[in-house]
Amino acid sequence: CGRGNAGQTNYGYANSTMERICEQRQKDGLPALAIQWGAIGDVGMVIENLGSNDTVVGGTLPQRMTSCLETIDYFLQQSTNIPVVSSYVLAEKLQKTSGSSTTSISLIEIIANILGISDASTMSSDSTLADLGLDSLGSVEIKQLLEQKYSISLANSKEIQQLTIKRLKEIDSNSSVSATTTTTINNTETKKTSSISSFDLSQLLPKDLMVLLNEKVKSNKYQHLFLIHPIEGHVEMLRELSQRLPITVFGLQSTNDVPNTSIEDIAAYYIKKIVETQPTGPYLIGGYSFGACIAVEIALQLPSIAQLLLLDGSHSYVATHTKQYRTKFNEPKHAEAAVLYAFLQQFIPNLDQKKILSDLANLPSYDARLLFAAEILDKTINIGIDNIILIAKRFHNKLLLAEKYVPSNKIPCQTILFRVQTSSEYSETIGDDYGLSTICQGPLQVLVIPGDHRTFLQGENVKILADQITTVTCNSS
Repeated sequence: CGRGNAGQTNYGYANSTMERICEQRQKDGLPALAIQWGAIGDVGMVIENLGSNDTVVGGTLPQRMTSCLETIDYFLQQSTNIPVVSSYVLAEKLQKTSGSSTTSISLIEIIANILGISDASTMSSDSTLADLGLDSLGSVEIKQLLEQKYSISLANSKEIQQLTIKRLKEIDSNSSVSATTTTTINNTETKKTSSISSFDLSQLLPKDLMVLLNEKVKSNKYQHLFLIHPIEGHVEMLRELSQRLPITVFGLQSTNDVPNTSIEDIAAYYIKKIVETQPTGPYLIGGYSFGACIAVEIALQLPSIAQLLLLDGSHSYVATHTKQYRTKFNEPKHAEAAVLYAFLQQFIPNLDQKKILSDLANLPSYDARLLFAAEILDKTINIGIDNIILIAKRFHNKLLLAEKYVPSNKIPCQTILFRVQTSSEYSETIGDDYGLSTICQGPLQVLVIPGDHRTFLQGENVKILADQITTVTCNSS
């Protein structure tokens, strides 16, 4: 509920009517609750059309989805019957104005404001937020503040209530240094990724199906680890991870001779190459993202697999993304435009989404849309329009194959999913185990790695991932 925006008088009037109904129901002893939300983050109109979770809308910041759910829980459990309540995050709480210049309020001052303490200096460094009277709703607000402005994620309100003022001061004092460091690291990694994936035709259209990513003379109990490529078709993004592992690692890439008919056919083809390299088991197989889908099928076809390592992917990971994304579009031309836009974003992250989607959808055919996308990308990577069209077609075909794939049996071997801590909105709909519990006959283990679908393979995150892989492969029976 709420007042609506300019030009939405009917919307605001309808919400007001709903609130009056809630008030009357409570007077009659019946349950009713109307929540006046501010901007909503993570999903919906603000994120899709206006920007990000940091976009200021009408003096408020988008309220993250986890915060919304916790707030609903709080409102539903309130002891007093209040029919109309509000929940929003004021952007003004994060800044204060002094003359013509704007300076940041300290984290401690913001929290004192939330706690209703007028003088932040009176709070003892050893006091926890629970000691200072933080309630559940205040915990939700502080949790969102720490996530949005300090990139700190805490599991629940109890963890927040146990934070001390001393710890919060440390977070505040380190934030500017951390922000600078993170920006530098991310910029470096972005440039590195761009130079690798955008301009090297031998990687975009790989000629070698099997590439050596890491060689160890004395390995652990497994002879080799075989890693299956993501939807891009190459394994360059897995090189740093591979070189941190105490085992010889081979990467499998999507070359011209790889079948494009089904996941089952691709898996069968890769198995031949794996057995040529390592004639006998036990086998250690891994796959990243789309590659996890192929790795699952390999585990069904190839005997003697000891462990299956899935790097933020599963049999249904890509399919869940594509199916839910497809529901946003009523016509095939819009879905085709969205696929090509996603393809372009791999190389040009700062595209004008609305314009590109509109331009693509308004073209008369899929071939025309392909050519239009190729011409845009050719200005950036300059590898030839025909090559770009071929790469785009392979990208689209892999999406379709993953969407159709349904495992024919249950996975007999031990399966370990390395799931990222920061999941997309679509990943959250398939559960913490990405649907693997429904197809695993053998043991299933889920390990959470810091970062998102890309950054968990970079910087400090990839070190953690490599350590976890080393631990589970060395300690397995």
